[in-house]
Amino acid sequence: MGFKSNRFIGLILIEWKNNGRGGHETCMKKYLHSSLLILLLLTACSNEEYDQAMEQGIQSLGKEEYHQAALYFERAKQEKDDEEATAYYQQATAMDEANESYNQQAYDQTLTSLEKVIEVNQGLETVQKKAEKMKEKVLKERELAASFENHMQKLEQNIEKDNAENAEQAYEKLKSKLEKHPSLQSYQPQLSQLHNELESLLEESEDSRLAKEPEPEASEAEENAKESPRESETGNDKEKKQETSPGHEESEKPQESDEENNASKPSNEAENEEKPDKETELTYTSYKNKRYGFSFEYPDFLSMAPPPTNGDGVELYSNDGFELIAYGAHVMDPSMDIDDYYNQATEEIPNIAYQKKTDDWFVLSYKSNDTVTYFKFYLGESQLNNLTITYPDSQKEKYDPITARISKSFSANPK
Repeated sequence: MGFKSNRFIGLILIEWKNNGRGGHETCMKKYLHSSLLILLLLTACSNEEYDQAMEQGIQSLGKEEYHQAALYFERAKQEKDDEEATAYYQQATAMDEANESYNQQAYDQTLTSLEKVIEVNQGLETVQKKAEKMKEKVLKERELAASFENHMQKLEQNIEKDNAENAEQAYEKLKSKLEKHPSLQSYQPQLSQLHNELESLLEESEDSRLAKEPEPEASEAEENAKESPRESETGNDKEKKQETSPGHEESEKPQESDEENNASKPSNEAENEEKPDKETELTYTSYKNKRYGFSFEYPDFLSMAPPPTNGDGVELYSNDGFELIAYGAHVMDPSMDIDDYYNQATEEIPNIAYQKKTDDWFVLSYKSNDTVTYFKFYLGESQLNNLTITYPDSQKEKYDPITARISKSFSANPK
């Protein structure tokens, strides 16, 4: 702008000299008017570009496109280097740096950049509020990450000391935190490595325990065939009859007279001879979980899925839709009693056909989307056992008695 003005004044002087003294006043007026007009036009163009760049920068800030906003404000500064353009440029640049650091989980560097945004004089208040909100989020995530790293160190120490029980509890807590907080996903590879080390430790501990255990006097089949002591202690005969029919309570049949019984006896005997009980024809196999101690019997036509690496349970299935999942786990919250687990389970089930609860176990049976579900839960002092059976409602006649047999044989570890 200065070069153009000097050149224009020089032209005026040359013209004034060429015209002589007599015409200098007319010449000066002519060129002064022209000069003022050009200056106004140049100033107007400059202000228009400045305003446009500032407006585009503010729009980019609203979209949280901070890098692009910084470019617009830099252009505005070139047109007119004022405090407003400078302040907005500083805010946009610092917010862009904060986002980049946050994506790399460099929390300390992120907080430093956010402080710059907040402390800018004459900056936009909306950007400052966003920076303050982001600062609160980063502080929480930094604290969460520090706590997670601390628990991972404890897990490593327990593994090094061969403390399998404490290590397993520490791992379960870390796994739960990782599932709840997406910001911790970067720790997944480290936790997976520790989990592999924990599995090796658990296998060694289990092998050592089994080597020290004396041989049982009774066979495993005889032991598994026994009725669960929990059920025999807490349930009466009527409740046992109810449980043998999952999903339905047995209604009491009206007592028939001796004459009616005698009259119907021949036909019933003939019918039984023609249609033998299908359930009694099945061959059952015993399963016992080495890690958590629960056991049950199941028909041998069921297929067994590959066992989980941690050995906490088993999954059985058939080709016509029957599925059984049984597993054990350690109690993570000792303050929870059987009522807490029962209420937690029933809250998620809209229509329960059958339910029963004792001091240390409960049963739920219900139908949803043409699928029958039977769920049995045991709570011990330090561990819990689950049995879940599902099958199509169309296969109810086939699998109701099988489910009753499995449930009756299910023996939980009272630990």
